[in-house]
Amino acid sequence: MAEGADFPTACEQADLETIARLFEDHGKSCTRDEGWDEDLQRGLYRAAYDGRTEVVEFLLSHGVEASDTIAMAATRHLPVFQMLVKHGFDMNSTEVKVAPSPLRQVNGRAILFV
Repeated sequence: MAEGADFPTACEQADLETIARLFEDHGKSCTRDEGWDEDLQRGLYRAAYDGRTEVVEFLLSHGVEASDTIAMAATRHLPVFQMLVKHGFDMNSTEVKVAPSPLRQVNGRAILFV
């Protein structure tokens, strides 16, 4: 990916080298920067939507938190959704505003309809 690459696109393309470089350039303290935080969320969304498990794992392990929207995108790829849960996403939380689809609960158990 070219110099000045945009973070969400690097995530969508699973360009881990660029992702790691941009992440390092911004540093953890910059996650408070609103523009960078938006890029992190967009990047995680794109990676989750496209099933880029290695990118999702990298971002989650570096402290990027999954939103309801990201969880919905992750339902397209069960391994990605499972990774979100492993990193603390709780689909049964009262804070979750949107029921992830096609994930449903039947008798208290999560069922993925494909």
